Amino acid sequence: MSKKTILIILVVVAAIAVLFYWSDGSNPIDSIFENATSTTPSSKSNETGTTKTTSQPSTKTTYPAKTQTPVTNTNPGNVTPALPRAQINFTDAGFTPISMQVKLGQTIRFMNLGGKLMWIVPDSNYPEFAQANPVSRGEYWDFTFNKAGTWRYHNKEDASKTGTISVQY
Repeated sequence: MSKKTILIILVVVAAIAVLFYWSDGSNPIDSIFENATSTTPSSKSNETGTTKTTSQPSTKTTYPAKTQTPVTNTNPGNVTPALPRAQINFTDAGFTPISMQVKLGQTIRFMNLGGKLMWIVPDSNYPEFAQANPVSRGEYWDFTFNKAGTWRYHNKEDASKTGTISVQY
């Protein structure tokens, strides 16, 4: 089938699913605009510095949560979905986790949460894995592993802080 035919079929199936969802016998407009009363705490300070908290009613409009209709094929072009990004944190104690296993093509974010600079340097022959510049606290460096193997690394600013990445096919 052509892409146009597949697209038309998906639109028709989605339209039928929407009609089925809304035809359960209830009036969806009434359920959407139902009002709910809740209490909102308010605080007032008196002259002695203590705080008194009371509850006052307030009216808020709430909306029901929508349920999702399952779709049979979310990937009609058979595109390989992106791998989730993993994260390794660097603190003053070192890298956490100290070792990680990822798939070929997966990205790891190295996040600096420590008080020192983080500058990733590989211990093995994988020059692409060398971080160009150090990053400070709150900054990160992302690297996508496109070479299978086990890669040891350390922080150039403190070589005692090490880690290992195992990249699988």
